[in-house]
Amino acid sequence: MTDIPGLDKLPGQISALAGAVPQAGISLARASIDHLLDPVRGFPTLHFMNEARLAWRFYLAQKESEIFFFFMREDSPVNVVLDTNISFRVAAVSRTYQPMPITVESISKRIVLPPFIKTQPSAQELRDFAPQGATRENTLFLTLGPQRQNPLAVMNPKKHNLVGITEPDWWPKLRYSPNGVPGAIEPDNGKYSLKPFLDLTETLRSWVKNGFDVGPDMPFDVDSLGYQSDVKHILKTIIKAYSEALSQVRMGGTNQSKLFLALVGEYEVLDFQARVVLRLRPDGSIASDNKQDPFQLLMLVWMIQEQEKMKTRVAIGPPDFLVSGALYEAFVEALRQKEALTEIATLLNSSSEEVNSLLRAFAKSGVIFRIKREDDGDTDVLVLPGVDSGKNAALMLRGKFVVDAAKDPPRVELKKNTIRNLLFNEPNRESPSVESEAVKYFFRLFDNIKRWIGVLQ
Repeated sequence: MTDIPGLDKLPGQISALAGAVPQAGISLARASIDHLLDPVRGFPTLHFMNEARLAWRFYLAQKESEIFFFFMREDSPVNVVLDTNISFRVAAVSRTYQPMPITVESISKRIVLPPFIKTQPSAQELRDFAPQGATRENTLFLTLGPQRQNPLAVMNPKKHNLVGITEPDWWPKLRYSPNGVPGAIEPDNGKYSLKPFLDLTETLRSWVKNGFDVGPDMPFDVDSLGYQSDVKHILKTIIKAYSEALSQVRMGGTNQSKLFLALVGEYEVLDFQARVVLRLRPDGSIASDNKQDPFQLLMLVWMIQEQEKMKTRVAIGPPDFLVSGALYEAFVEALRQKEALTEIATLLNSSSEEVNSLLRAFAKSGVIFRIKREDDGDTDVLVLPGVDSGKNAALMLRGKFVVDAAKDPPRVELKKNTIRNLLFNEPNRESPSVESEAVKYFFRLFDNIKRWIGVLQ
């Protein structure tokens, strides 16, 4: 487990500031009542604090071999390995029940997993829809499509680095079964078919666009995470911060009369939520450098109160995915600049005008994901499916981009001579396949998806 500077102090800092809100509200209300009753200075209004909104943001950043802690810094430092935002309200409420003490242990924990990931496929499903030799441990089992009707089993996605380098027998294997009809095991003659990857792209796009935090939740035992898991440490710290803040706020009115509390109200912690982005090793500990094969995980955490029942709801998502919004549009616009269009047109043996038209049409249903982050820019892959000349087609590009997401609107610049064409499915090809150079990026994505689940199991 990583020693995260400042994290253990966070619950105390949050609870102290949250507890100051009811004290300030009560003091203001008492002063107001004193003025109201004063025959000389009296005024016919009652003042009290209705609510306060509180927010924290802190980073853990790696610089050379050291890790630094940043609190409330506006600009994100380079090589951030932990980025956390916490916000909530302390508000006056009319309570109809007697509050009880809250502990970390008394709060139930629930998790929302991506609906297209089957974490526990049955032995029968593995036999019917997965490559030979597939197990729960070595296989990612997905159900793609709008009705989750297309099983896709990917065996040994961690071998993505071998694609295109070794013999195909050593590559990851997959089996795609549209509408539940078992498909062929791939690769076939060193090639993978295009359709499962496009189905994955559309499924991911729909999931992110519709809200990856939407869906049923299931019980989640935080303590079951491994001893080395920084995810466990961070989640328990967030839950503890909420528990202590809530207790501190509720204590603020314990010495007041019922008449006074009926007049000004009691205080509660509401809308407590956290957004956490971590760069992790496969064992769930924070990765301090790129040599540790890191992957990124986004967690959204809500504390939900229903009467006296408290629940933690955790959702996981892809921090390096774009499917829409201002930043997505900025990427597409960067590709439509004159120099970029010329480079892409040369790669596709086409004209700049045709490429511009293609990008404009295909960008409506595309996905962008980051595969590498460096000091001088990010390497991103753009998958742009669409219809060309009445036929399904797909364009897949890789490039190095300089991104300034803090600008309004965001600014994205394609670095010269870095764009590469990984795939262009020509309309006259009825059964297209994907070359190894293109497919290895998808298998890296499969590997990361499997790690997302593994780090939380």
